[in-house]
Order: sequence, then C-alpha cells, then structure tokens
Amino acid sequence: MNIKNLLVSFLLILTVSCTKKGVTPLPNNKVKNDTLKSSYSHPKSSYCEDLAKGYYKKFGILISNFYEVGSFIPYDFNNDGVTDTIAILNPFTSIPMTKNFSECYSKEVNDRLLVFIKNDGSRSTIYKVYSNIVSNEISPAWEGGEFLKSEKDGYSLIGDKGQGCKFEYEIFIKQSNSLFLLDNIKMSFYCPNKKIIEKKYNYKDEKISLDDYNRNVIDSLKTINNF
Repeated sequence: MNIKNLLVSFLLILTVSCTKKGVTPLPNNKVKNDTLKSSYSHPKSSYCEDLAKGYYKKFGILISNFYEVGSFIPYDFNNDGVTDTIAILNPFTSIPMTKNFSECYSKEVNDRLLVFIKNDGSRSTIYKVYSNIVSNEISPAWEGGEFLKSEKDGYSLIGDKGQGCKFEYEIFIKQSNSLFLLDNIKMSFYCPNKKIIEKKYNYKDEKISLDDYNRNVIDSLKTINNF
C-alpha cells in the first residue's frame, strides 16, 4: 500500500472514530416505534410551522410533515422473508430556490435521515434512524442529498456535487449476517473537455459498521484527492 492509500485509510478511521454515532438521532420523545416526529420550529414564521405540523402515513408508519420521502428501496434487512424498507427522508426546507427554502430553512434541524422500517407481516415499526449518513449539502441549483440503489447482498448510496465540474460517488454497503458494513467507495471527477478521474477504495478488511460511518468520510476523500 502506497503512502497516499495509507493516509486515506488513516483518515477514514480517524473520521469515523471521532464522530458521534448517528443511530436514533432524535430525542426519545421524537422517535416512537411507529411514528417519526420532528423537533422543527420557526418562531418567526407561522407559515413554516404550519407546513411542518401533522403527519402522513407511508411504509406503514407515521412521518412528520416536516420530512419528504426522497428515495427508498424494498429490502429484507432482517432476513425473515418479509420485505422491509430503507428510505431517505429530506426536510421540506431542503429544496433550493423555493419559498420553503428561503423562508423556512433551519440550520438547527436540517439533517436528512436514513431510516430502516421493519415489517413483520402484520405491522411496520421504525427499526433504526441515522442522522449522520446522508449528505446534507444543498446547492442553489439542485436539491442535493443522495439516492438509494439496490445491490446484490446490500445497497448503495449514490450522490453528486458540482455543476460545471462534477464530483460523483457511490457508497456500497454490504450486508453480513445482521450487520451492514462499508464495502467500497467509488468516486469520479470530471470537468468539460477534460479526462475523467476515477478512484475506488475498498474497506472489506476494516469491518466498518454503518453505525460507525458518517457523511464526513466523503468530504475527507474529496479533499485528499483534490476533487
């Protein structure tokens, strides 16, 4: 392994070890087994607070109107033969160039959530909620975030950043028994009329659980590669 790859591995370990785990990100009174609440408030705008009030039913659970479903995949993550759901929920304030963004955006409550919803065949419950996995980046030109893609033995989180020059990445999470482990990260960077630069980092040997991964890893790899 060359010096740069050693540095990348060290940086990844440092990033995941120095960040607080993101499982169940909301206070206990904000997450119930079948209801996902929000702590959003906007004392200066009744318009914004009214939009966030109430709940809607999706995937068999109740979700605060503060969140919109951004991406989801069916997935039997507990191997019981019943299809569960993995979903990304975006704050309604995360769509740029809209009134909701310009008037209602809050730095205090802006996390996109990665939610695991368990279905036992008769009812659905919230299995896990991660607040520090999905990118929170917002651009004036696009919504940002990431989307889910089903894979053999796991799933991928796919995202991109930039407008003229594009940085794209794919995070493959592989299931090993009941655990989700970081398997590899693919990245590419390109500008118009220039050669595409591609990188792939394998993490099979590190055994990094999804519980220990966080969104800062992508920014760290982007920086170290000067993308």
